Amino acid sequence: MDTLEKLWKTVLGELEISTTPASFKTFFLPSYILKIEENIVTIVCPTPLSRDRLEGRYYFQIQKICEGFLEKKVELAFSVGQKTLSEKSLGPLFTIPGNSDNLHTSSNLYPEYTFEKFIVGSNNKLAHAVATSVVSSLGTAYNPFFLYSNVGLGKTHLAQAIGHAILQKDPSKKVIYTTGENFTNELVEAIKRGSREQTTSAFRKKYRQVDLLIVDDIQFIAGREATQEEFFHTFNALYLDKKQLVVTSDRPPHEIDKLAPRISSRLASGIIVDMQFPDTETRRAILRQKREATKIDIPDKILDFVADNVTSNIRELEGAFMQVVLKQKTEDSPLTIDRVSEALKIAKEEKRSKMLSVSEIINAVASYYNIRQKDILGESRLKNIVRARQVSMYLIRTETQISLMAIGGLLGGRDHSTIIHGAEKIKLLLKKDLSLQKEVADVKGNLGI
Repeated sequence: MDTLEKLWKTVLGELEISTTPASFKTFFLPSYILKIEENIVTIVCPTPLSRDRLEGRYYFQIQKICEGFLEKKVELAFSVGQKTLSEKSLGPLFTIPGNSDNLHTSSNLYPEYTFEKFIVGSNNKLAHAVATSVVSSLGTAYNPFFLYSNVGLGKTHLAQAIGHAILQKDPSKKVIYTTGENFTNELVEAIKRGSREQTTSAFRKKYRQVDLLIVDDIQFIAGREATQEEFFHTFNALYLDKKQLVVTSDRPPHEIDKLAPRISSRLASGIIVDMQFPDTETRRAILRQKREATKIDIPDKILDFVADNVTSNIRELEGAFMQVVLKQKTEDSPLTIDRVSEALKIAKEEKRSKMLSVSEIINAVASYYNIRQKDILGESRLKNIVRARQVSMYLIRTETQISLMAIGGLLGGRDHSTIIHGAEKIKLLLKKDLSLQKEVADVKGNLGI
């Protein structure tokens, strides 16, 4: 692995936990570092939208990581382009082996997301059983298959495993994986290029002439009329042609705010399955699989300790495993429970103290509630916008060290008493409102908190 690839893997590894899964999959994974000349790091993005997002929102974070890795000051340059298939890298957990099937890559499937590498436990047994049934009876057994869970529990892995299995079974099948965000962005880009009828024909052909369409994080299209219209007709075309649809979300269809009722009813017409938090035995099995994949000799008692103490989600569990791996590689003496415990404690404290920006929080809240950032900053008194605005106030107060006056200024010029009132209202409601508890937890998860 050359320096460019190692550096980009480092960038991906650090930013994966601080960005939403949809943004990470859409904007970061397809991008790469083209070259480093003197003090200029050139990053190539697949679309103008990706370039604008990385340069406008993540410039300083990427710059800091690059400077730490290269041990010198650098500037970033962004351009638009595509990698050749053989050069593609999909991040620290996703690498394409030399004999990778091009069909899997062109379908946007991550090579590591297969049934063989999916750990089945009591938390996901039903979801796994349905997924395997979909493979054996494509388009007829469970169609659509709607899978939902909190972040980091493996729904993307399981959904893509279906795609891999289908292509292994019949390489002539056409499979496409996309996210709700990417589906929306592609449609917007298509419309920008000319008249709607002309430019969306290629878009429709891409998504309606497939045997299996996987749409991850469907909640992103809620409230977007043009996107929902296209998805509705795409759904109907595939369903009537007995083609398979697999859709994931962070909540069941009827709980997705601003999702058109006709789409919600169609998504609920097949089978809806949720995935729960992994139990202790499942977490232990996941860590043993990671140990086998990395070929690093870590004692069972250490892995069991990690599994017993990291209970939030699989993504956090894998992060803890990498902390242990780092400890193993950098110390001469054998690992002990006490030293691993200290490493995990330090990592948790570092993550907790990570300074989030106000714009990151507002963006995450706006994305979650399917509203615009300017709605949060504006004066609208619509109930859902007020709720999102107050959640933003609460998270900015609890997750940053910004003064009340500064928060007010950043939130549309509001005075400090308004900020205190909004944040305190959310704090009180969190003690009794289960729905709000889930909303705040999900936003925090998307922020990597």
